[in-house]
Amino acid sequence: MLGYRSLDDLKKQITILADSDFKFFANLFTPFADIEFIEGRSIDKKYLSGFDALLVRSVTKVNKELICGSGLKFVGTATSGVEHIDQEALAKAGISFSSAKGANADSVCDYVIAALVALDSNCQNFTDRFLNRSYGIIGAGEVGHRLITRLMQCGVRDVLVYDPPLREEHDSENRLIFSTLDEVLSCNVVSVHAPLETSGSYPTTELLGAHEINGLQTGTILVNASRGGILDEVALLTRLKSEAGFERNGRLSCVLDVWDSEPLARKSLVEAVDIATPHIAGYSAQAKQNAIEILRGKLIETFDIEAKLLSSESSRSTALSEVLPRESLNDPVSLISALYPLKELSEQMKYGSMHSKGPGFDAQRSKLRERNEFQTYVIDQFVKLAEADRQFLKGLGFRD
Repeated sequence: MLGYRSLDDLKKQITILADSDFKFFANLFTPFADIEFIEGRSIDKKYLSGFDALLVRSVTKVNKELICGSGLKFVGTATSGVEHIDQEALAKAGISFSSAKGANADSVCDYVIAALVALDSNCQNFTDRFLNRSYGIIGAGEVGHRLITRLMQCGVRDVLVYDPPLREEHDSENRLIFSTLDEVLSCNVVSVHAPLETSGSYPTTELLGAHEINGLQTGTILVNASRGGILDEVALLTRLKSEAGFERNGRLSCVLDVWDSEPLARKSLVEAVDIATPHIAGYSAQAKQNAIEILRGKLIETFDIEAKLLSSESSRSTALSEVLPRESLNDPVSLISALYPLKELSEQMKYGSMHSKGPGFDAQRSKLRERNEFQTYVIDQFVKLAEADRQFLKGLGFRD
């Protein structure tokens, strides 16, 4: 710790260099800091001189080379995943570190649900189809556990979980049903929410290799909204190409939000998957706010700064009838599709991939409208749903 100092003693106590994505939240830091912004992919050692703290997102690699001789005392990332951070190098340099673990968990859950809706938007009896599927969840951390909770809340009965590290810490009161990887991969829907681990007792790099991908049953839906390196993209592309043109029930369906070589992605894979998006699953207004609040709190704690507590904006609610046309309010599929148009976002990425050098990750993400999470919406009196559908939406996170 650097010693307690109040805001009355010194208005600007620390200096911060931050990813330009933080610019919209500058007012949360300016009472106690001088803050400058730079595009995340451009952050280089030469820019760090004179700064006490560095705030990044996943696009910035923080390693020994970057921080050596920088004088930094704190590094924070507004992400749950930390594979872009060399935590050992930070510790050796005496630099405090914080991630924003869990900040985007609800946002990613919304993405998975919206993806399933987008795949079956033309299907009759969607709710019954959704509830009667089996779900295999790979990784039951912040995101995976919340997704499991939602599935159970809305009435899904068949949920299997693969998470060896968590299973070792398993509490007998925990409702999770742990299974083998093969058992999880036999489910109708397989959703990946594991961290990317290259070493240790349970590495996840290419956890789903050629053997696992080829073993998935026809009709399976595979969703990856965690990290690209967990899937063998070559094996996946080979499988998808071999089934091109088949009916949905006779092939593997695939939703990818993450890619091996971000901000680039294999054009052929972008084209082959059912839904392709540029790492936006955790990209909601509430996730950003949550992450900023976590990092702000860690900065205040690290530098012993006296600052006012924030009142979170993430609890604010909006009636669905205020943001959606009446024709979208009568069934869950229309409602969710209108709130989160994943088909449209996927088409934009596919178009960008076909007509440029790459899918345009940063360009597409910068154009995204502010997306609010399901939990911020109230199912008000103008939403004319059957009671079963209303309860289904409540289980998925909407408010009543």
